[in-house]
Amino acid sequence: MKELEGPPHYLYDLCNFFDLRPASLYSDLLLFISKLKGDKETIETVNIVRYLKMGNFTFSPTKMKGYLKDLENKGLLREQSPESFTITKLIPSYDEMKALEEGTKTYTFSIDYSNGKRHIHFNIGDTFSQKPKKKEHQEDIIKKTIEYLNSQTNKNFKYQTHATKKLIAGRLREGHTFSDFKRVIDNKVSEWAYDPEMAKYLRPATLFSPSKFEAYLNENESTGPLEDDQQDKIRETFREALRQKIKQENKS
Repeated sequence: MKELEGPPHYLYDLCNFFDLRPASLYSDLLLFISKLKGDKETIETVNIVRYLKMGNFTFSPTKMKGYLKDLENKGLLREQSPESFTITKLIPSYDEMKALEEGTKTYTFSIDYSNGKRHIHFNIGDTFSQKPKKKEHQEDIIKKTIEYLNSQTNKNFKYQTHATKKLIAGRLREGHTFSDFKRVIDNKVSEWAYDPEMAKYLRPATLFSPSKFEAYLNENESTGPLEDDQQDKIRETFREALRQKIKQENKS
């Protein structure tokens, strides 16, 4: 089974349900702890802090212990001693997470209230079919997204570029779909394509950035994909922008 590139969607859902915000931080943390714990019964806090320094977690040990305490208070971690934790059964093991992502296992989660108390139910089981559940793979969505962007802007971005793949994969982990990427592209192409100063921002680094994607997605709906004559105008806009740049460089 392939290694997980990021937290599965249900970890985001659990963190949001338990009001652990930002869910992206806590789900990353849970995934990391689950992987670090492996088959061990417990994991020591000092090891969590030490190994997190090797990743992209840059906060202090004191802050890290605060995050762990938040997870414990919500019932996702259980303190075994002042310096060690175990993950509760609400969080699947790392191997189970990989199986869930591949579609060979299922995860169900529900809540009911009785006698004034909240009862949480969860179950991890095998799918009925031995074959992984058919779904559109992340790589396919990345490829489709960049191909669509190229078709609308007459550019030639590569979907295999690490930075581009990381951006799109990040938005997919947040629950976005190909139709969301398509809408953002349509929105910004219709707004920027005829402006040489703004057309240069029709690129993955701008369109799919974590700080801008949500805003672009929720702007007024665009008129949709461009017709051939509109694409010809865009090509001429790009050519004019290039001519202006060369002209300025020759003067200096």
